[in-house]
Amino acid sequence: MQRRSTCERFLVTALLALVAGCARNPAPEPVADASAVIRPVSEASDTDAQQSSIGAMEDAVAIADFPPVYFAFDSDAVRDSALDVIARVADAMNRIPELRIRLEGHADERGSADYNLVLGRRRAEAVRAALLAYGVEEARIEVRSFGEEFPVDPGHNEAAWSKNRRVEFVIIGKPEQG
Repeated sequence: MQRRSTCERFLVTALLALVAGCARNPAPEPVADASAVIRPVSEASDTDAQQSSIGAMEDAVAIADFPPVYFAFDSDAVRDSALDVIARVADAMNRIPELRIRLEGHADERGSADYNLVLGRRRAEAVRAALLAYGVEEARIEVRSFGEEFPVDPGHNEAAWSKNRRVEFVIIGKPEQG
């Protein structure tokens, strides 16, 4: 019973502090003339840091929107056509040092389940090696293989299989403190 009361007091105190903090920062008045808020670049302020932070988060969201890296049949070699996507992911990660991603490797349905898990991992490791070559820290990249478990296209032909042989980029958060 005592533990619950302590938790409740903590939550109420935290909520009151949050409300009090919000009350001190009223919303800005609307600006009738947009030119009034434009200032020269030399007049840097905290707003610039906020804009930079917003830009970094937009970069993080953009990683989630990057297309997968596709592979040839029974291959873990990164195609030249995928290097642009990998370079853009690396650039965004290098600008957002707290960002962590997981590379998820996939294979088509051909081959045994065990073989496809290994192949999916080799593909993810190949993309990881490319990101490392672009200067991304190894600790910020996880690798996982799903083999043939999650096809994008359930078809049983080359058009479907070519979509399923891929590595996807997934944002997983901030790096672990160690």
